[in-house]
Amino acid sequence: MFSQMSLKLHEAGHLVATLLSKDCPNLKATAKSMIEQFIGSERGVVDEDVDEVAPLDFAPVESKSARLPNYDMQILDCWYRQIRKTGNLVVIIPDFECFPSFVLESLIAICSEYQDRLPIVFLLGIATTIESLHQSLPRSVLALLRTEKFKLQNSQECINAVVEEILIKPSRGFRFGEDAYTHLLEVFHLHSLSIRSFVRSIHYALIDYYYGNSLSILTDLEEPADDGVLDMLNEMHAYEIRVLKSFRKYVESNLEADPDEVRCLLTDDPYLFNAIPTFLNNIQQYHVEFAAGFACLVVVQGTVNLPSYRRPKRTLHKMALSENLGETAYVGSLLQVLRKRKLSDLLSCLHQCLTLLQSTSSSHPGTCSEVEELSTIITDAERFEGSDEESSSSDDEDYLLKYGRKRSVPTISLSQGRQTNVAKRLKPIEEKLEKGGRAEWCKGVAEFFVKFFKRTLKCYTEMPLHELVYYNNASRLKKAFNPQPRAAVQTALGNTQHYLSCECCSKDRESATESIEATSQDATIAYKLYLECGRMINLYDWFVAFGTIVEKEGGGLEQSVVQARFIQAITELQLTGFIRPTSRKTDHVLRLTWGCLLAVDIIRRSSGIGDYYDAVTAKDFFAFVPCFLFDGGSIRDSGTFSTPPGQTIFTEFTDSDDNHSLRGFCDALQVIVSTPYLIGAITPITLNLILPFEDEIEEVGEEEVRIEEEPVSGAMSFVEDPKDVGVTNVAVQRKRIGVDG
Repeated sequence: MFSQMSLKLHEAGHLVATLLSKDCPNLKATAKSMIEQFIGSERGVVDEDVDEVAPLDFAPVESKSARLPNYDMQILDCWYRQIRKTGNLVVIIPDFECFPSFVLESLIAICSEYQDRLPIVFLLGIATTIESLHQSLPRSVLALLRTEKFKLQNSQECINAVVEEILIKPSRGFRFGEDAYTHLLEVFHLHSLSIRSFVRSIHYALIDYYYGNSLSILTDLEEPADDGVLDMLNEMHAYEIRVLKSFRKYVESNLEADPDEVRCLLTDDPYLFNAIPTFLNNIQQYHVEFAAGFACLVVVQGTVNLPSYRRPKRTLHKMALSENLGETAYVGSLLQVLRKRKLSDLLSCLHQCLTLLQSTSSSHPGTCSEVEELSTIITDAERFEGSDEESSSSDDEDYLLKYGRKRSVPTISLSQGRQTNVAKRLKPIEEKLEKGGRAEWCKGVAEFFVKFFKRTLKCYTEMPLHELVYYNNASRLKKAFNPQPRAAVQTALGNTQHYLSCECCSKDRESATESIEATSQDATIAYKLYLECGRMINLYDWFVAFGTIVEKEGGGLEQSVVQARFIQAITELQLTGFIRPTSRKTDHVLRLTWGCLLAVDIIRRSSGIGDYYDAVTAKDFFAFVPCFLFDGGSIRDSGTFSTPPGQTIFTEFTDSDDNHSLRGFCDALQVIVSTPYLIGAITPITLNLILPFEDEIEEVGEEEVRIEEEPVSGAMSFVEDPKDVGVTNVAVQRKRIGVDG
């Protein structure tokens, strides 16, 4: 905002110096920066040297060979009187609250000494209140200033003005579609609140639309058409026009009404090219009518003046791009509330709408019928000029005015239900209008706006060939202004062919990402080896693997050359944020990025819903579990396990290639599973699950033992003499078969 103000002041013939708090720690640096900006803006260059003294192209009257410090105000005084002579010297301080107060006090006091020779003006950007100025500066300094207070335009108001001027007012050419416009508003509201970034996005969209769209040459085509533009069209343009969704929709809707025209549009290219100006002219007429309807809707919204009906222009335009704005519930409730306003407010609203429609009808005759109808409505209101009170309203109408919706109505007839006071008040809304009365006139006003808004505020997608005018590529804007550098870096390192398109790399994408070729860049080789490592990477092991691959290309490379190339490669990886040194082990580095988790997709059998456990074979299960448990439960760069159809498929969603070390570990487990070494572990587990429990009897000798039996009738009984029991002195225990295997 301050940069825009600086440009406007330059255009008006004034010189501007912007002083930021970070660049002005003391008076010397502040005065030097201000003088250099004033003199440099006149020369077109700003001197960045920090010299103690500066030679003068001009000299004071007393001495022509004077050399003064570059922060002396006499330099500015002599330069202005001898060279510039016109215009004000404007000093802008955008962050007044952060600016050192003692520096500003001294600067103002020095500048006041030159007020009869230098027209210096200070612009202070105060973000809080004007009281902060009186709290920061003493009274003696404030007495030197002649202060004037003004407010800059709010960013919300600025964005509304930009949207109205560029996207709403009727003009031929480029416009934004729903997705692209929604993305711009989301970035403005949720991220930046910057008008400059919003305008930059519009500039980029213009460049992208006219550069990447072959049909953009038809955007500004008027009727009658320019033969030079039509001569540039060929079969490719005709094909691109016929595959547009709006064109196909138009052809399908007119297939029964006018089949001859449809056949010519689909088969005759010259006929199609000659029909394009007509379609574009219809779009331009729609823009004119839409601007008139939108302006009238803003006037109606301002007449209602309720908190629930204060949508800014940018939001209303977003609603108009997504659906037919005239048929929305918001517009319907707005017109219902409009009927309850005072007669003076209604007449003021109608007069403003009439003025807007008359200005539109002078250039576009499509709104002449609305002008005549609205004039008749205003004329009929003359008989109500004596009464300016609000129209009488029932309880239901007051409810509608207060909450913006109708009261809920019971589905049962009141004659069949309860006749309480509450039930009587919940009666359906029935309008009993006096013929020729004010209520009927207000209803006619609302009906006029309903019909007018439905015709003018329809969605742009209903117009044939609207793709020629509306830009709706939000993904390009996201990619340009919300980039993902990590994805781009990983793609460049993992798949070099994608960017370089070189012949040495494999053209097959899968083979290029899985294999490590010696002809690849050093950083690519180091990155692919990096993907096979764990959290802590041994630099020596990494260097040995790197040297093994590099030597395949050159053959007989010196160790110092390989080491230099390796150091440069890992330095690039460190700068791009893949590794960092660690203090745990001096010969290790820490890995900072990881791929996504391994997803297990179990395919059900065709016989039914399927048993998930039956779908996993023992071989695949024991091959998968170590991968899942490796490194504390996180999946690294494991490969894809292929199994027979109808069983289990292990799919990996990651941008890295195979982890050879982990694949070797899994292959070793598969070999062990397929050998008799596993029998010793599986046999006890199987027997333990299959065999039933058995009683084991152990002899404990003839000493007296106490056998605990089940209590009888709540009492505990003990057998004193073992001979009374018909068994030997034994202790019966239940014990499972142990496995020591």
